[in-house]
Amino acid sequence: MNILIDTNILLRRAQPASPQHQIAQESLLTLVRAEIELCLVPQVIYEYWVAATRQSRSMGWGWTYHRFRNRSTCCCKTLCC
Repeated sequence: MNILIDTNILLRRAQPASPQHQIAQESLLTLVRAEIELCLVPQVIYEYWVAATRQSRSMGWGWTYHRFRNRSTCCCKTLCC
């Protein structure tokens, strides 16, 4: 079985200070342990990039491209179908 990972799961997983971080992390681990294939589609990666690189004054994280790439590379490599 394949499951599409929503942008919000990635966003919460990448924010340790988020109240939903632990739930997102545990949910992904549960699926992996159940040997369910986790998938990302380009739209989700794009939405994640937009939220991460948007200026913090506009409710984004203000990450640079390089920070986004460094923080996201392993996640995207392991989740893309």
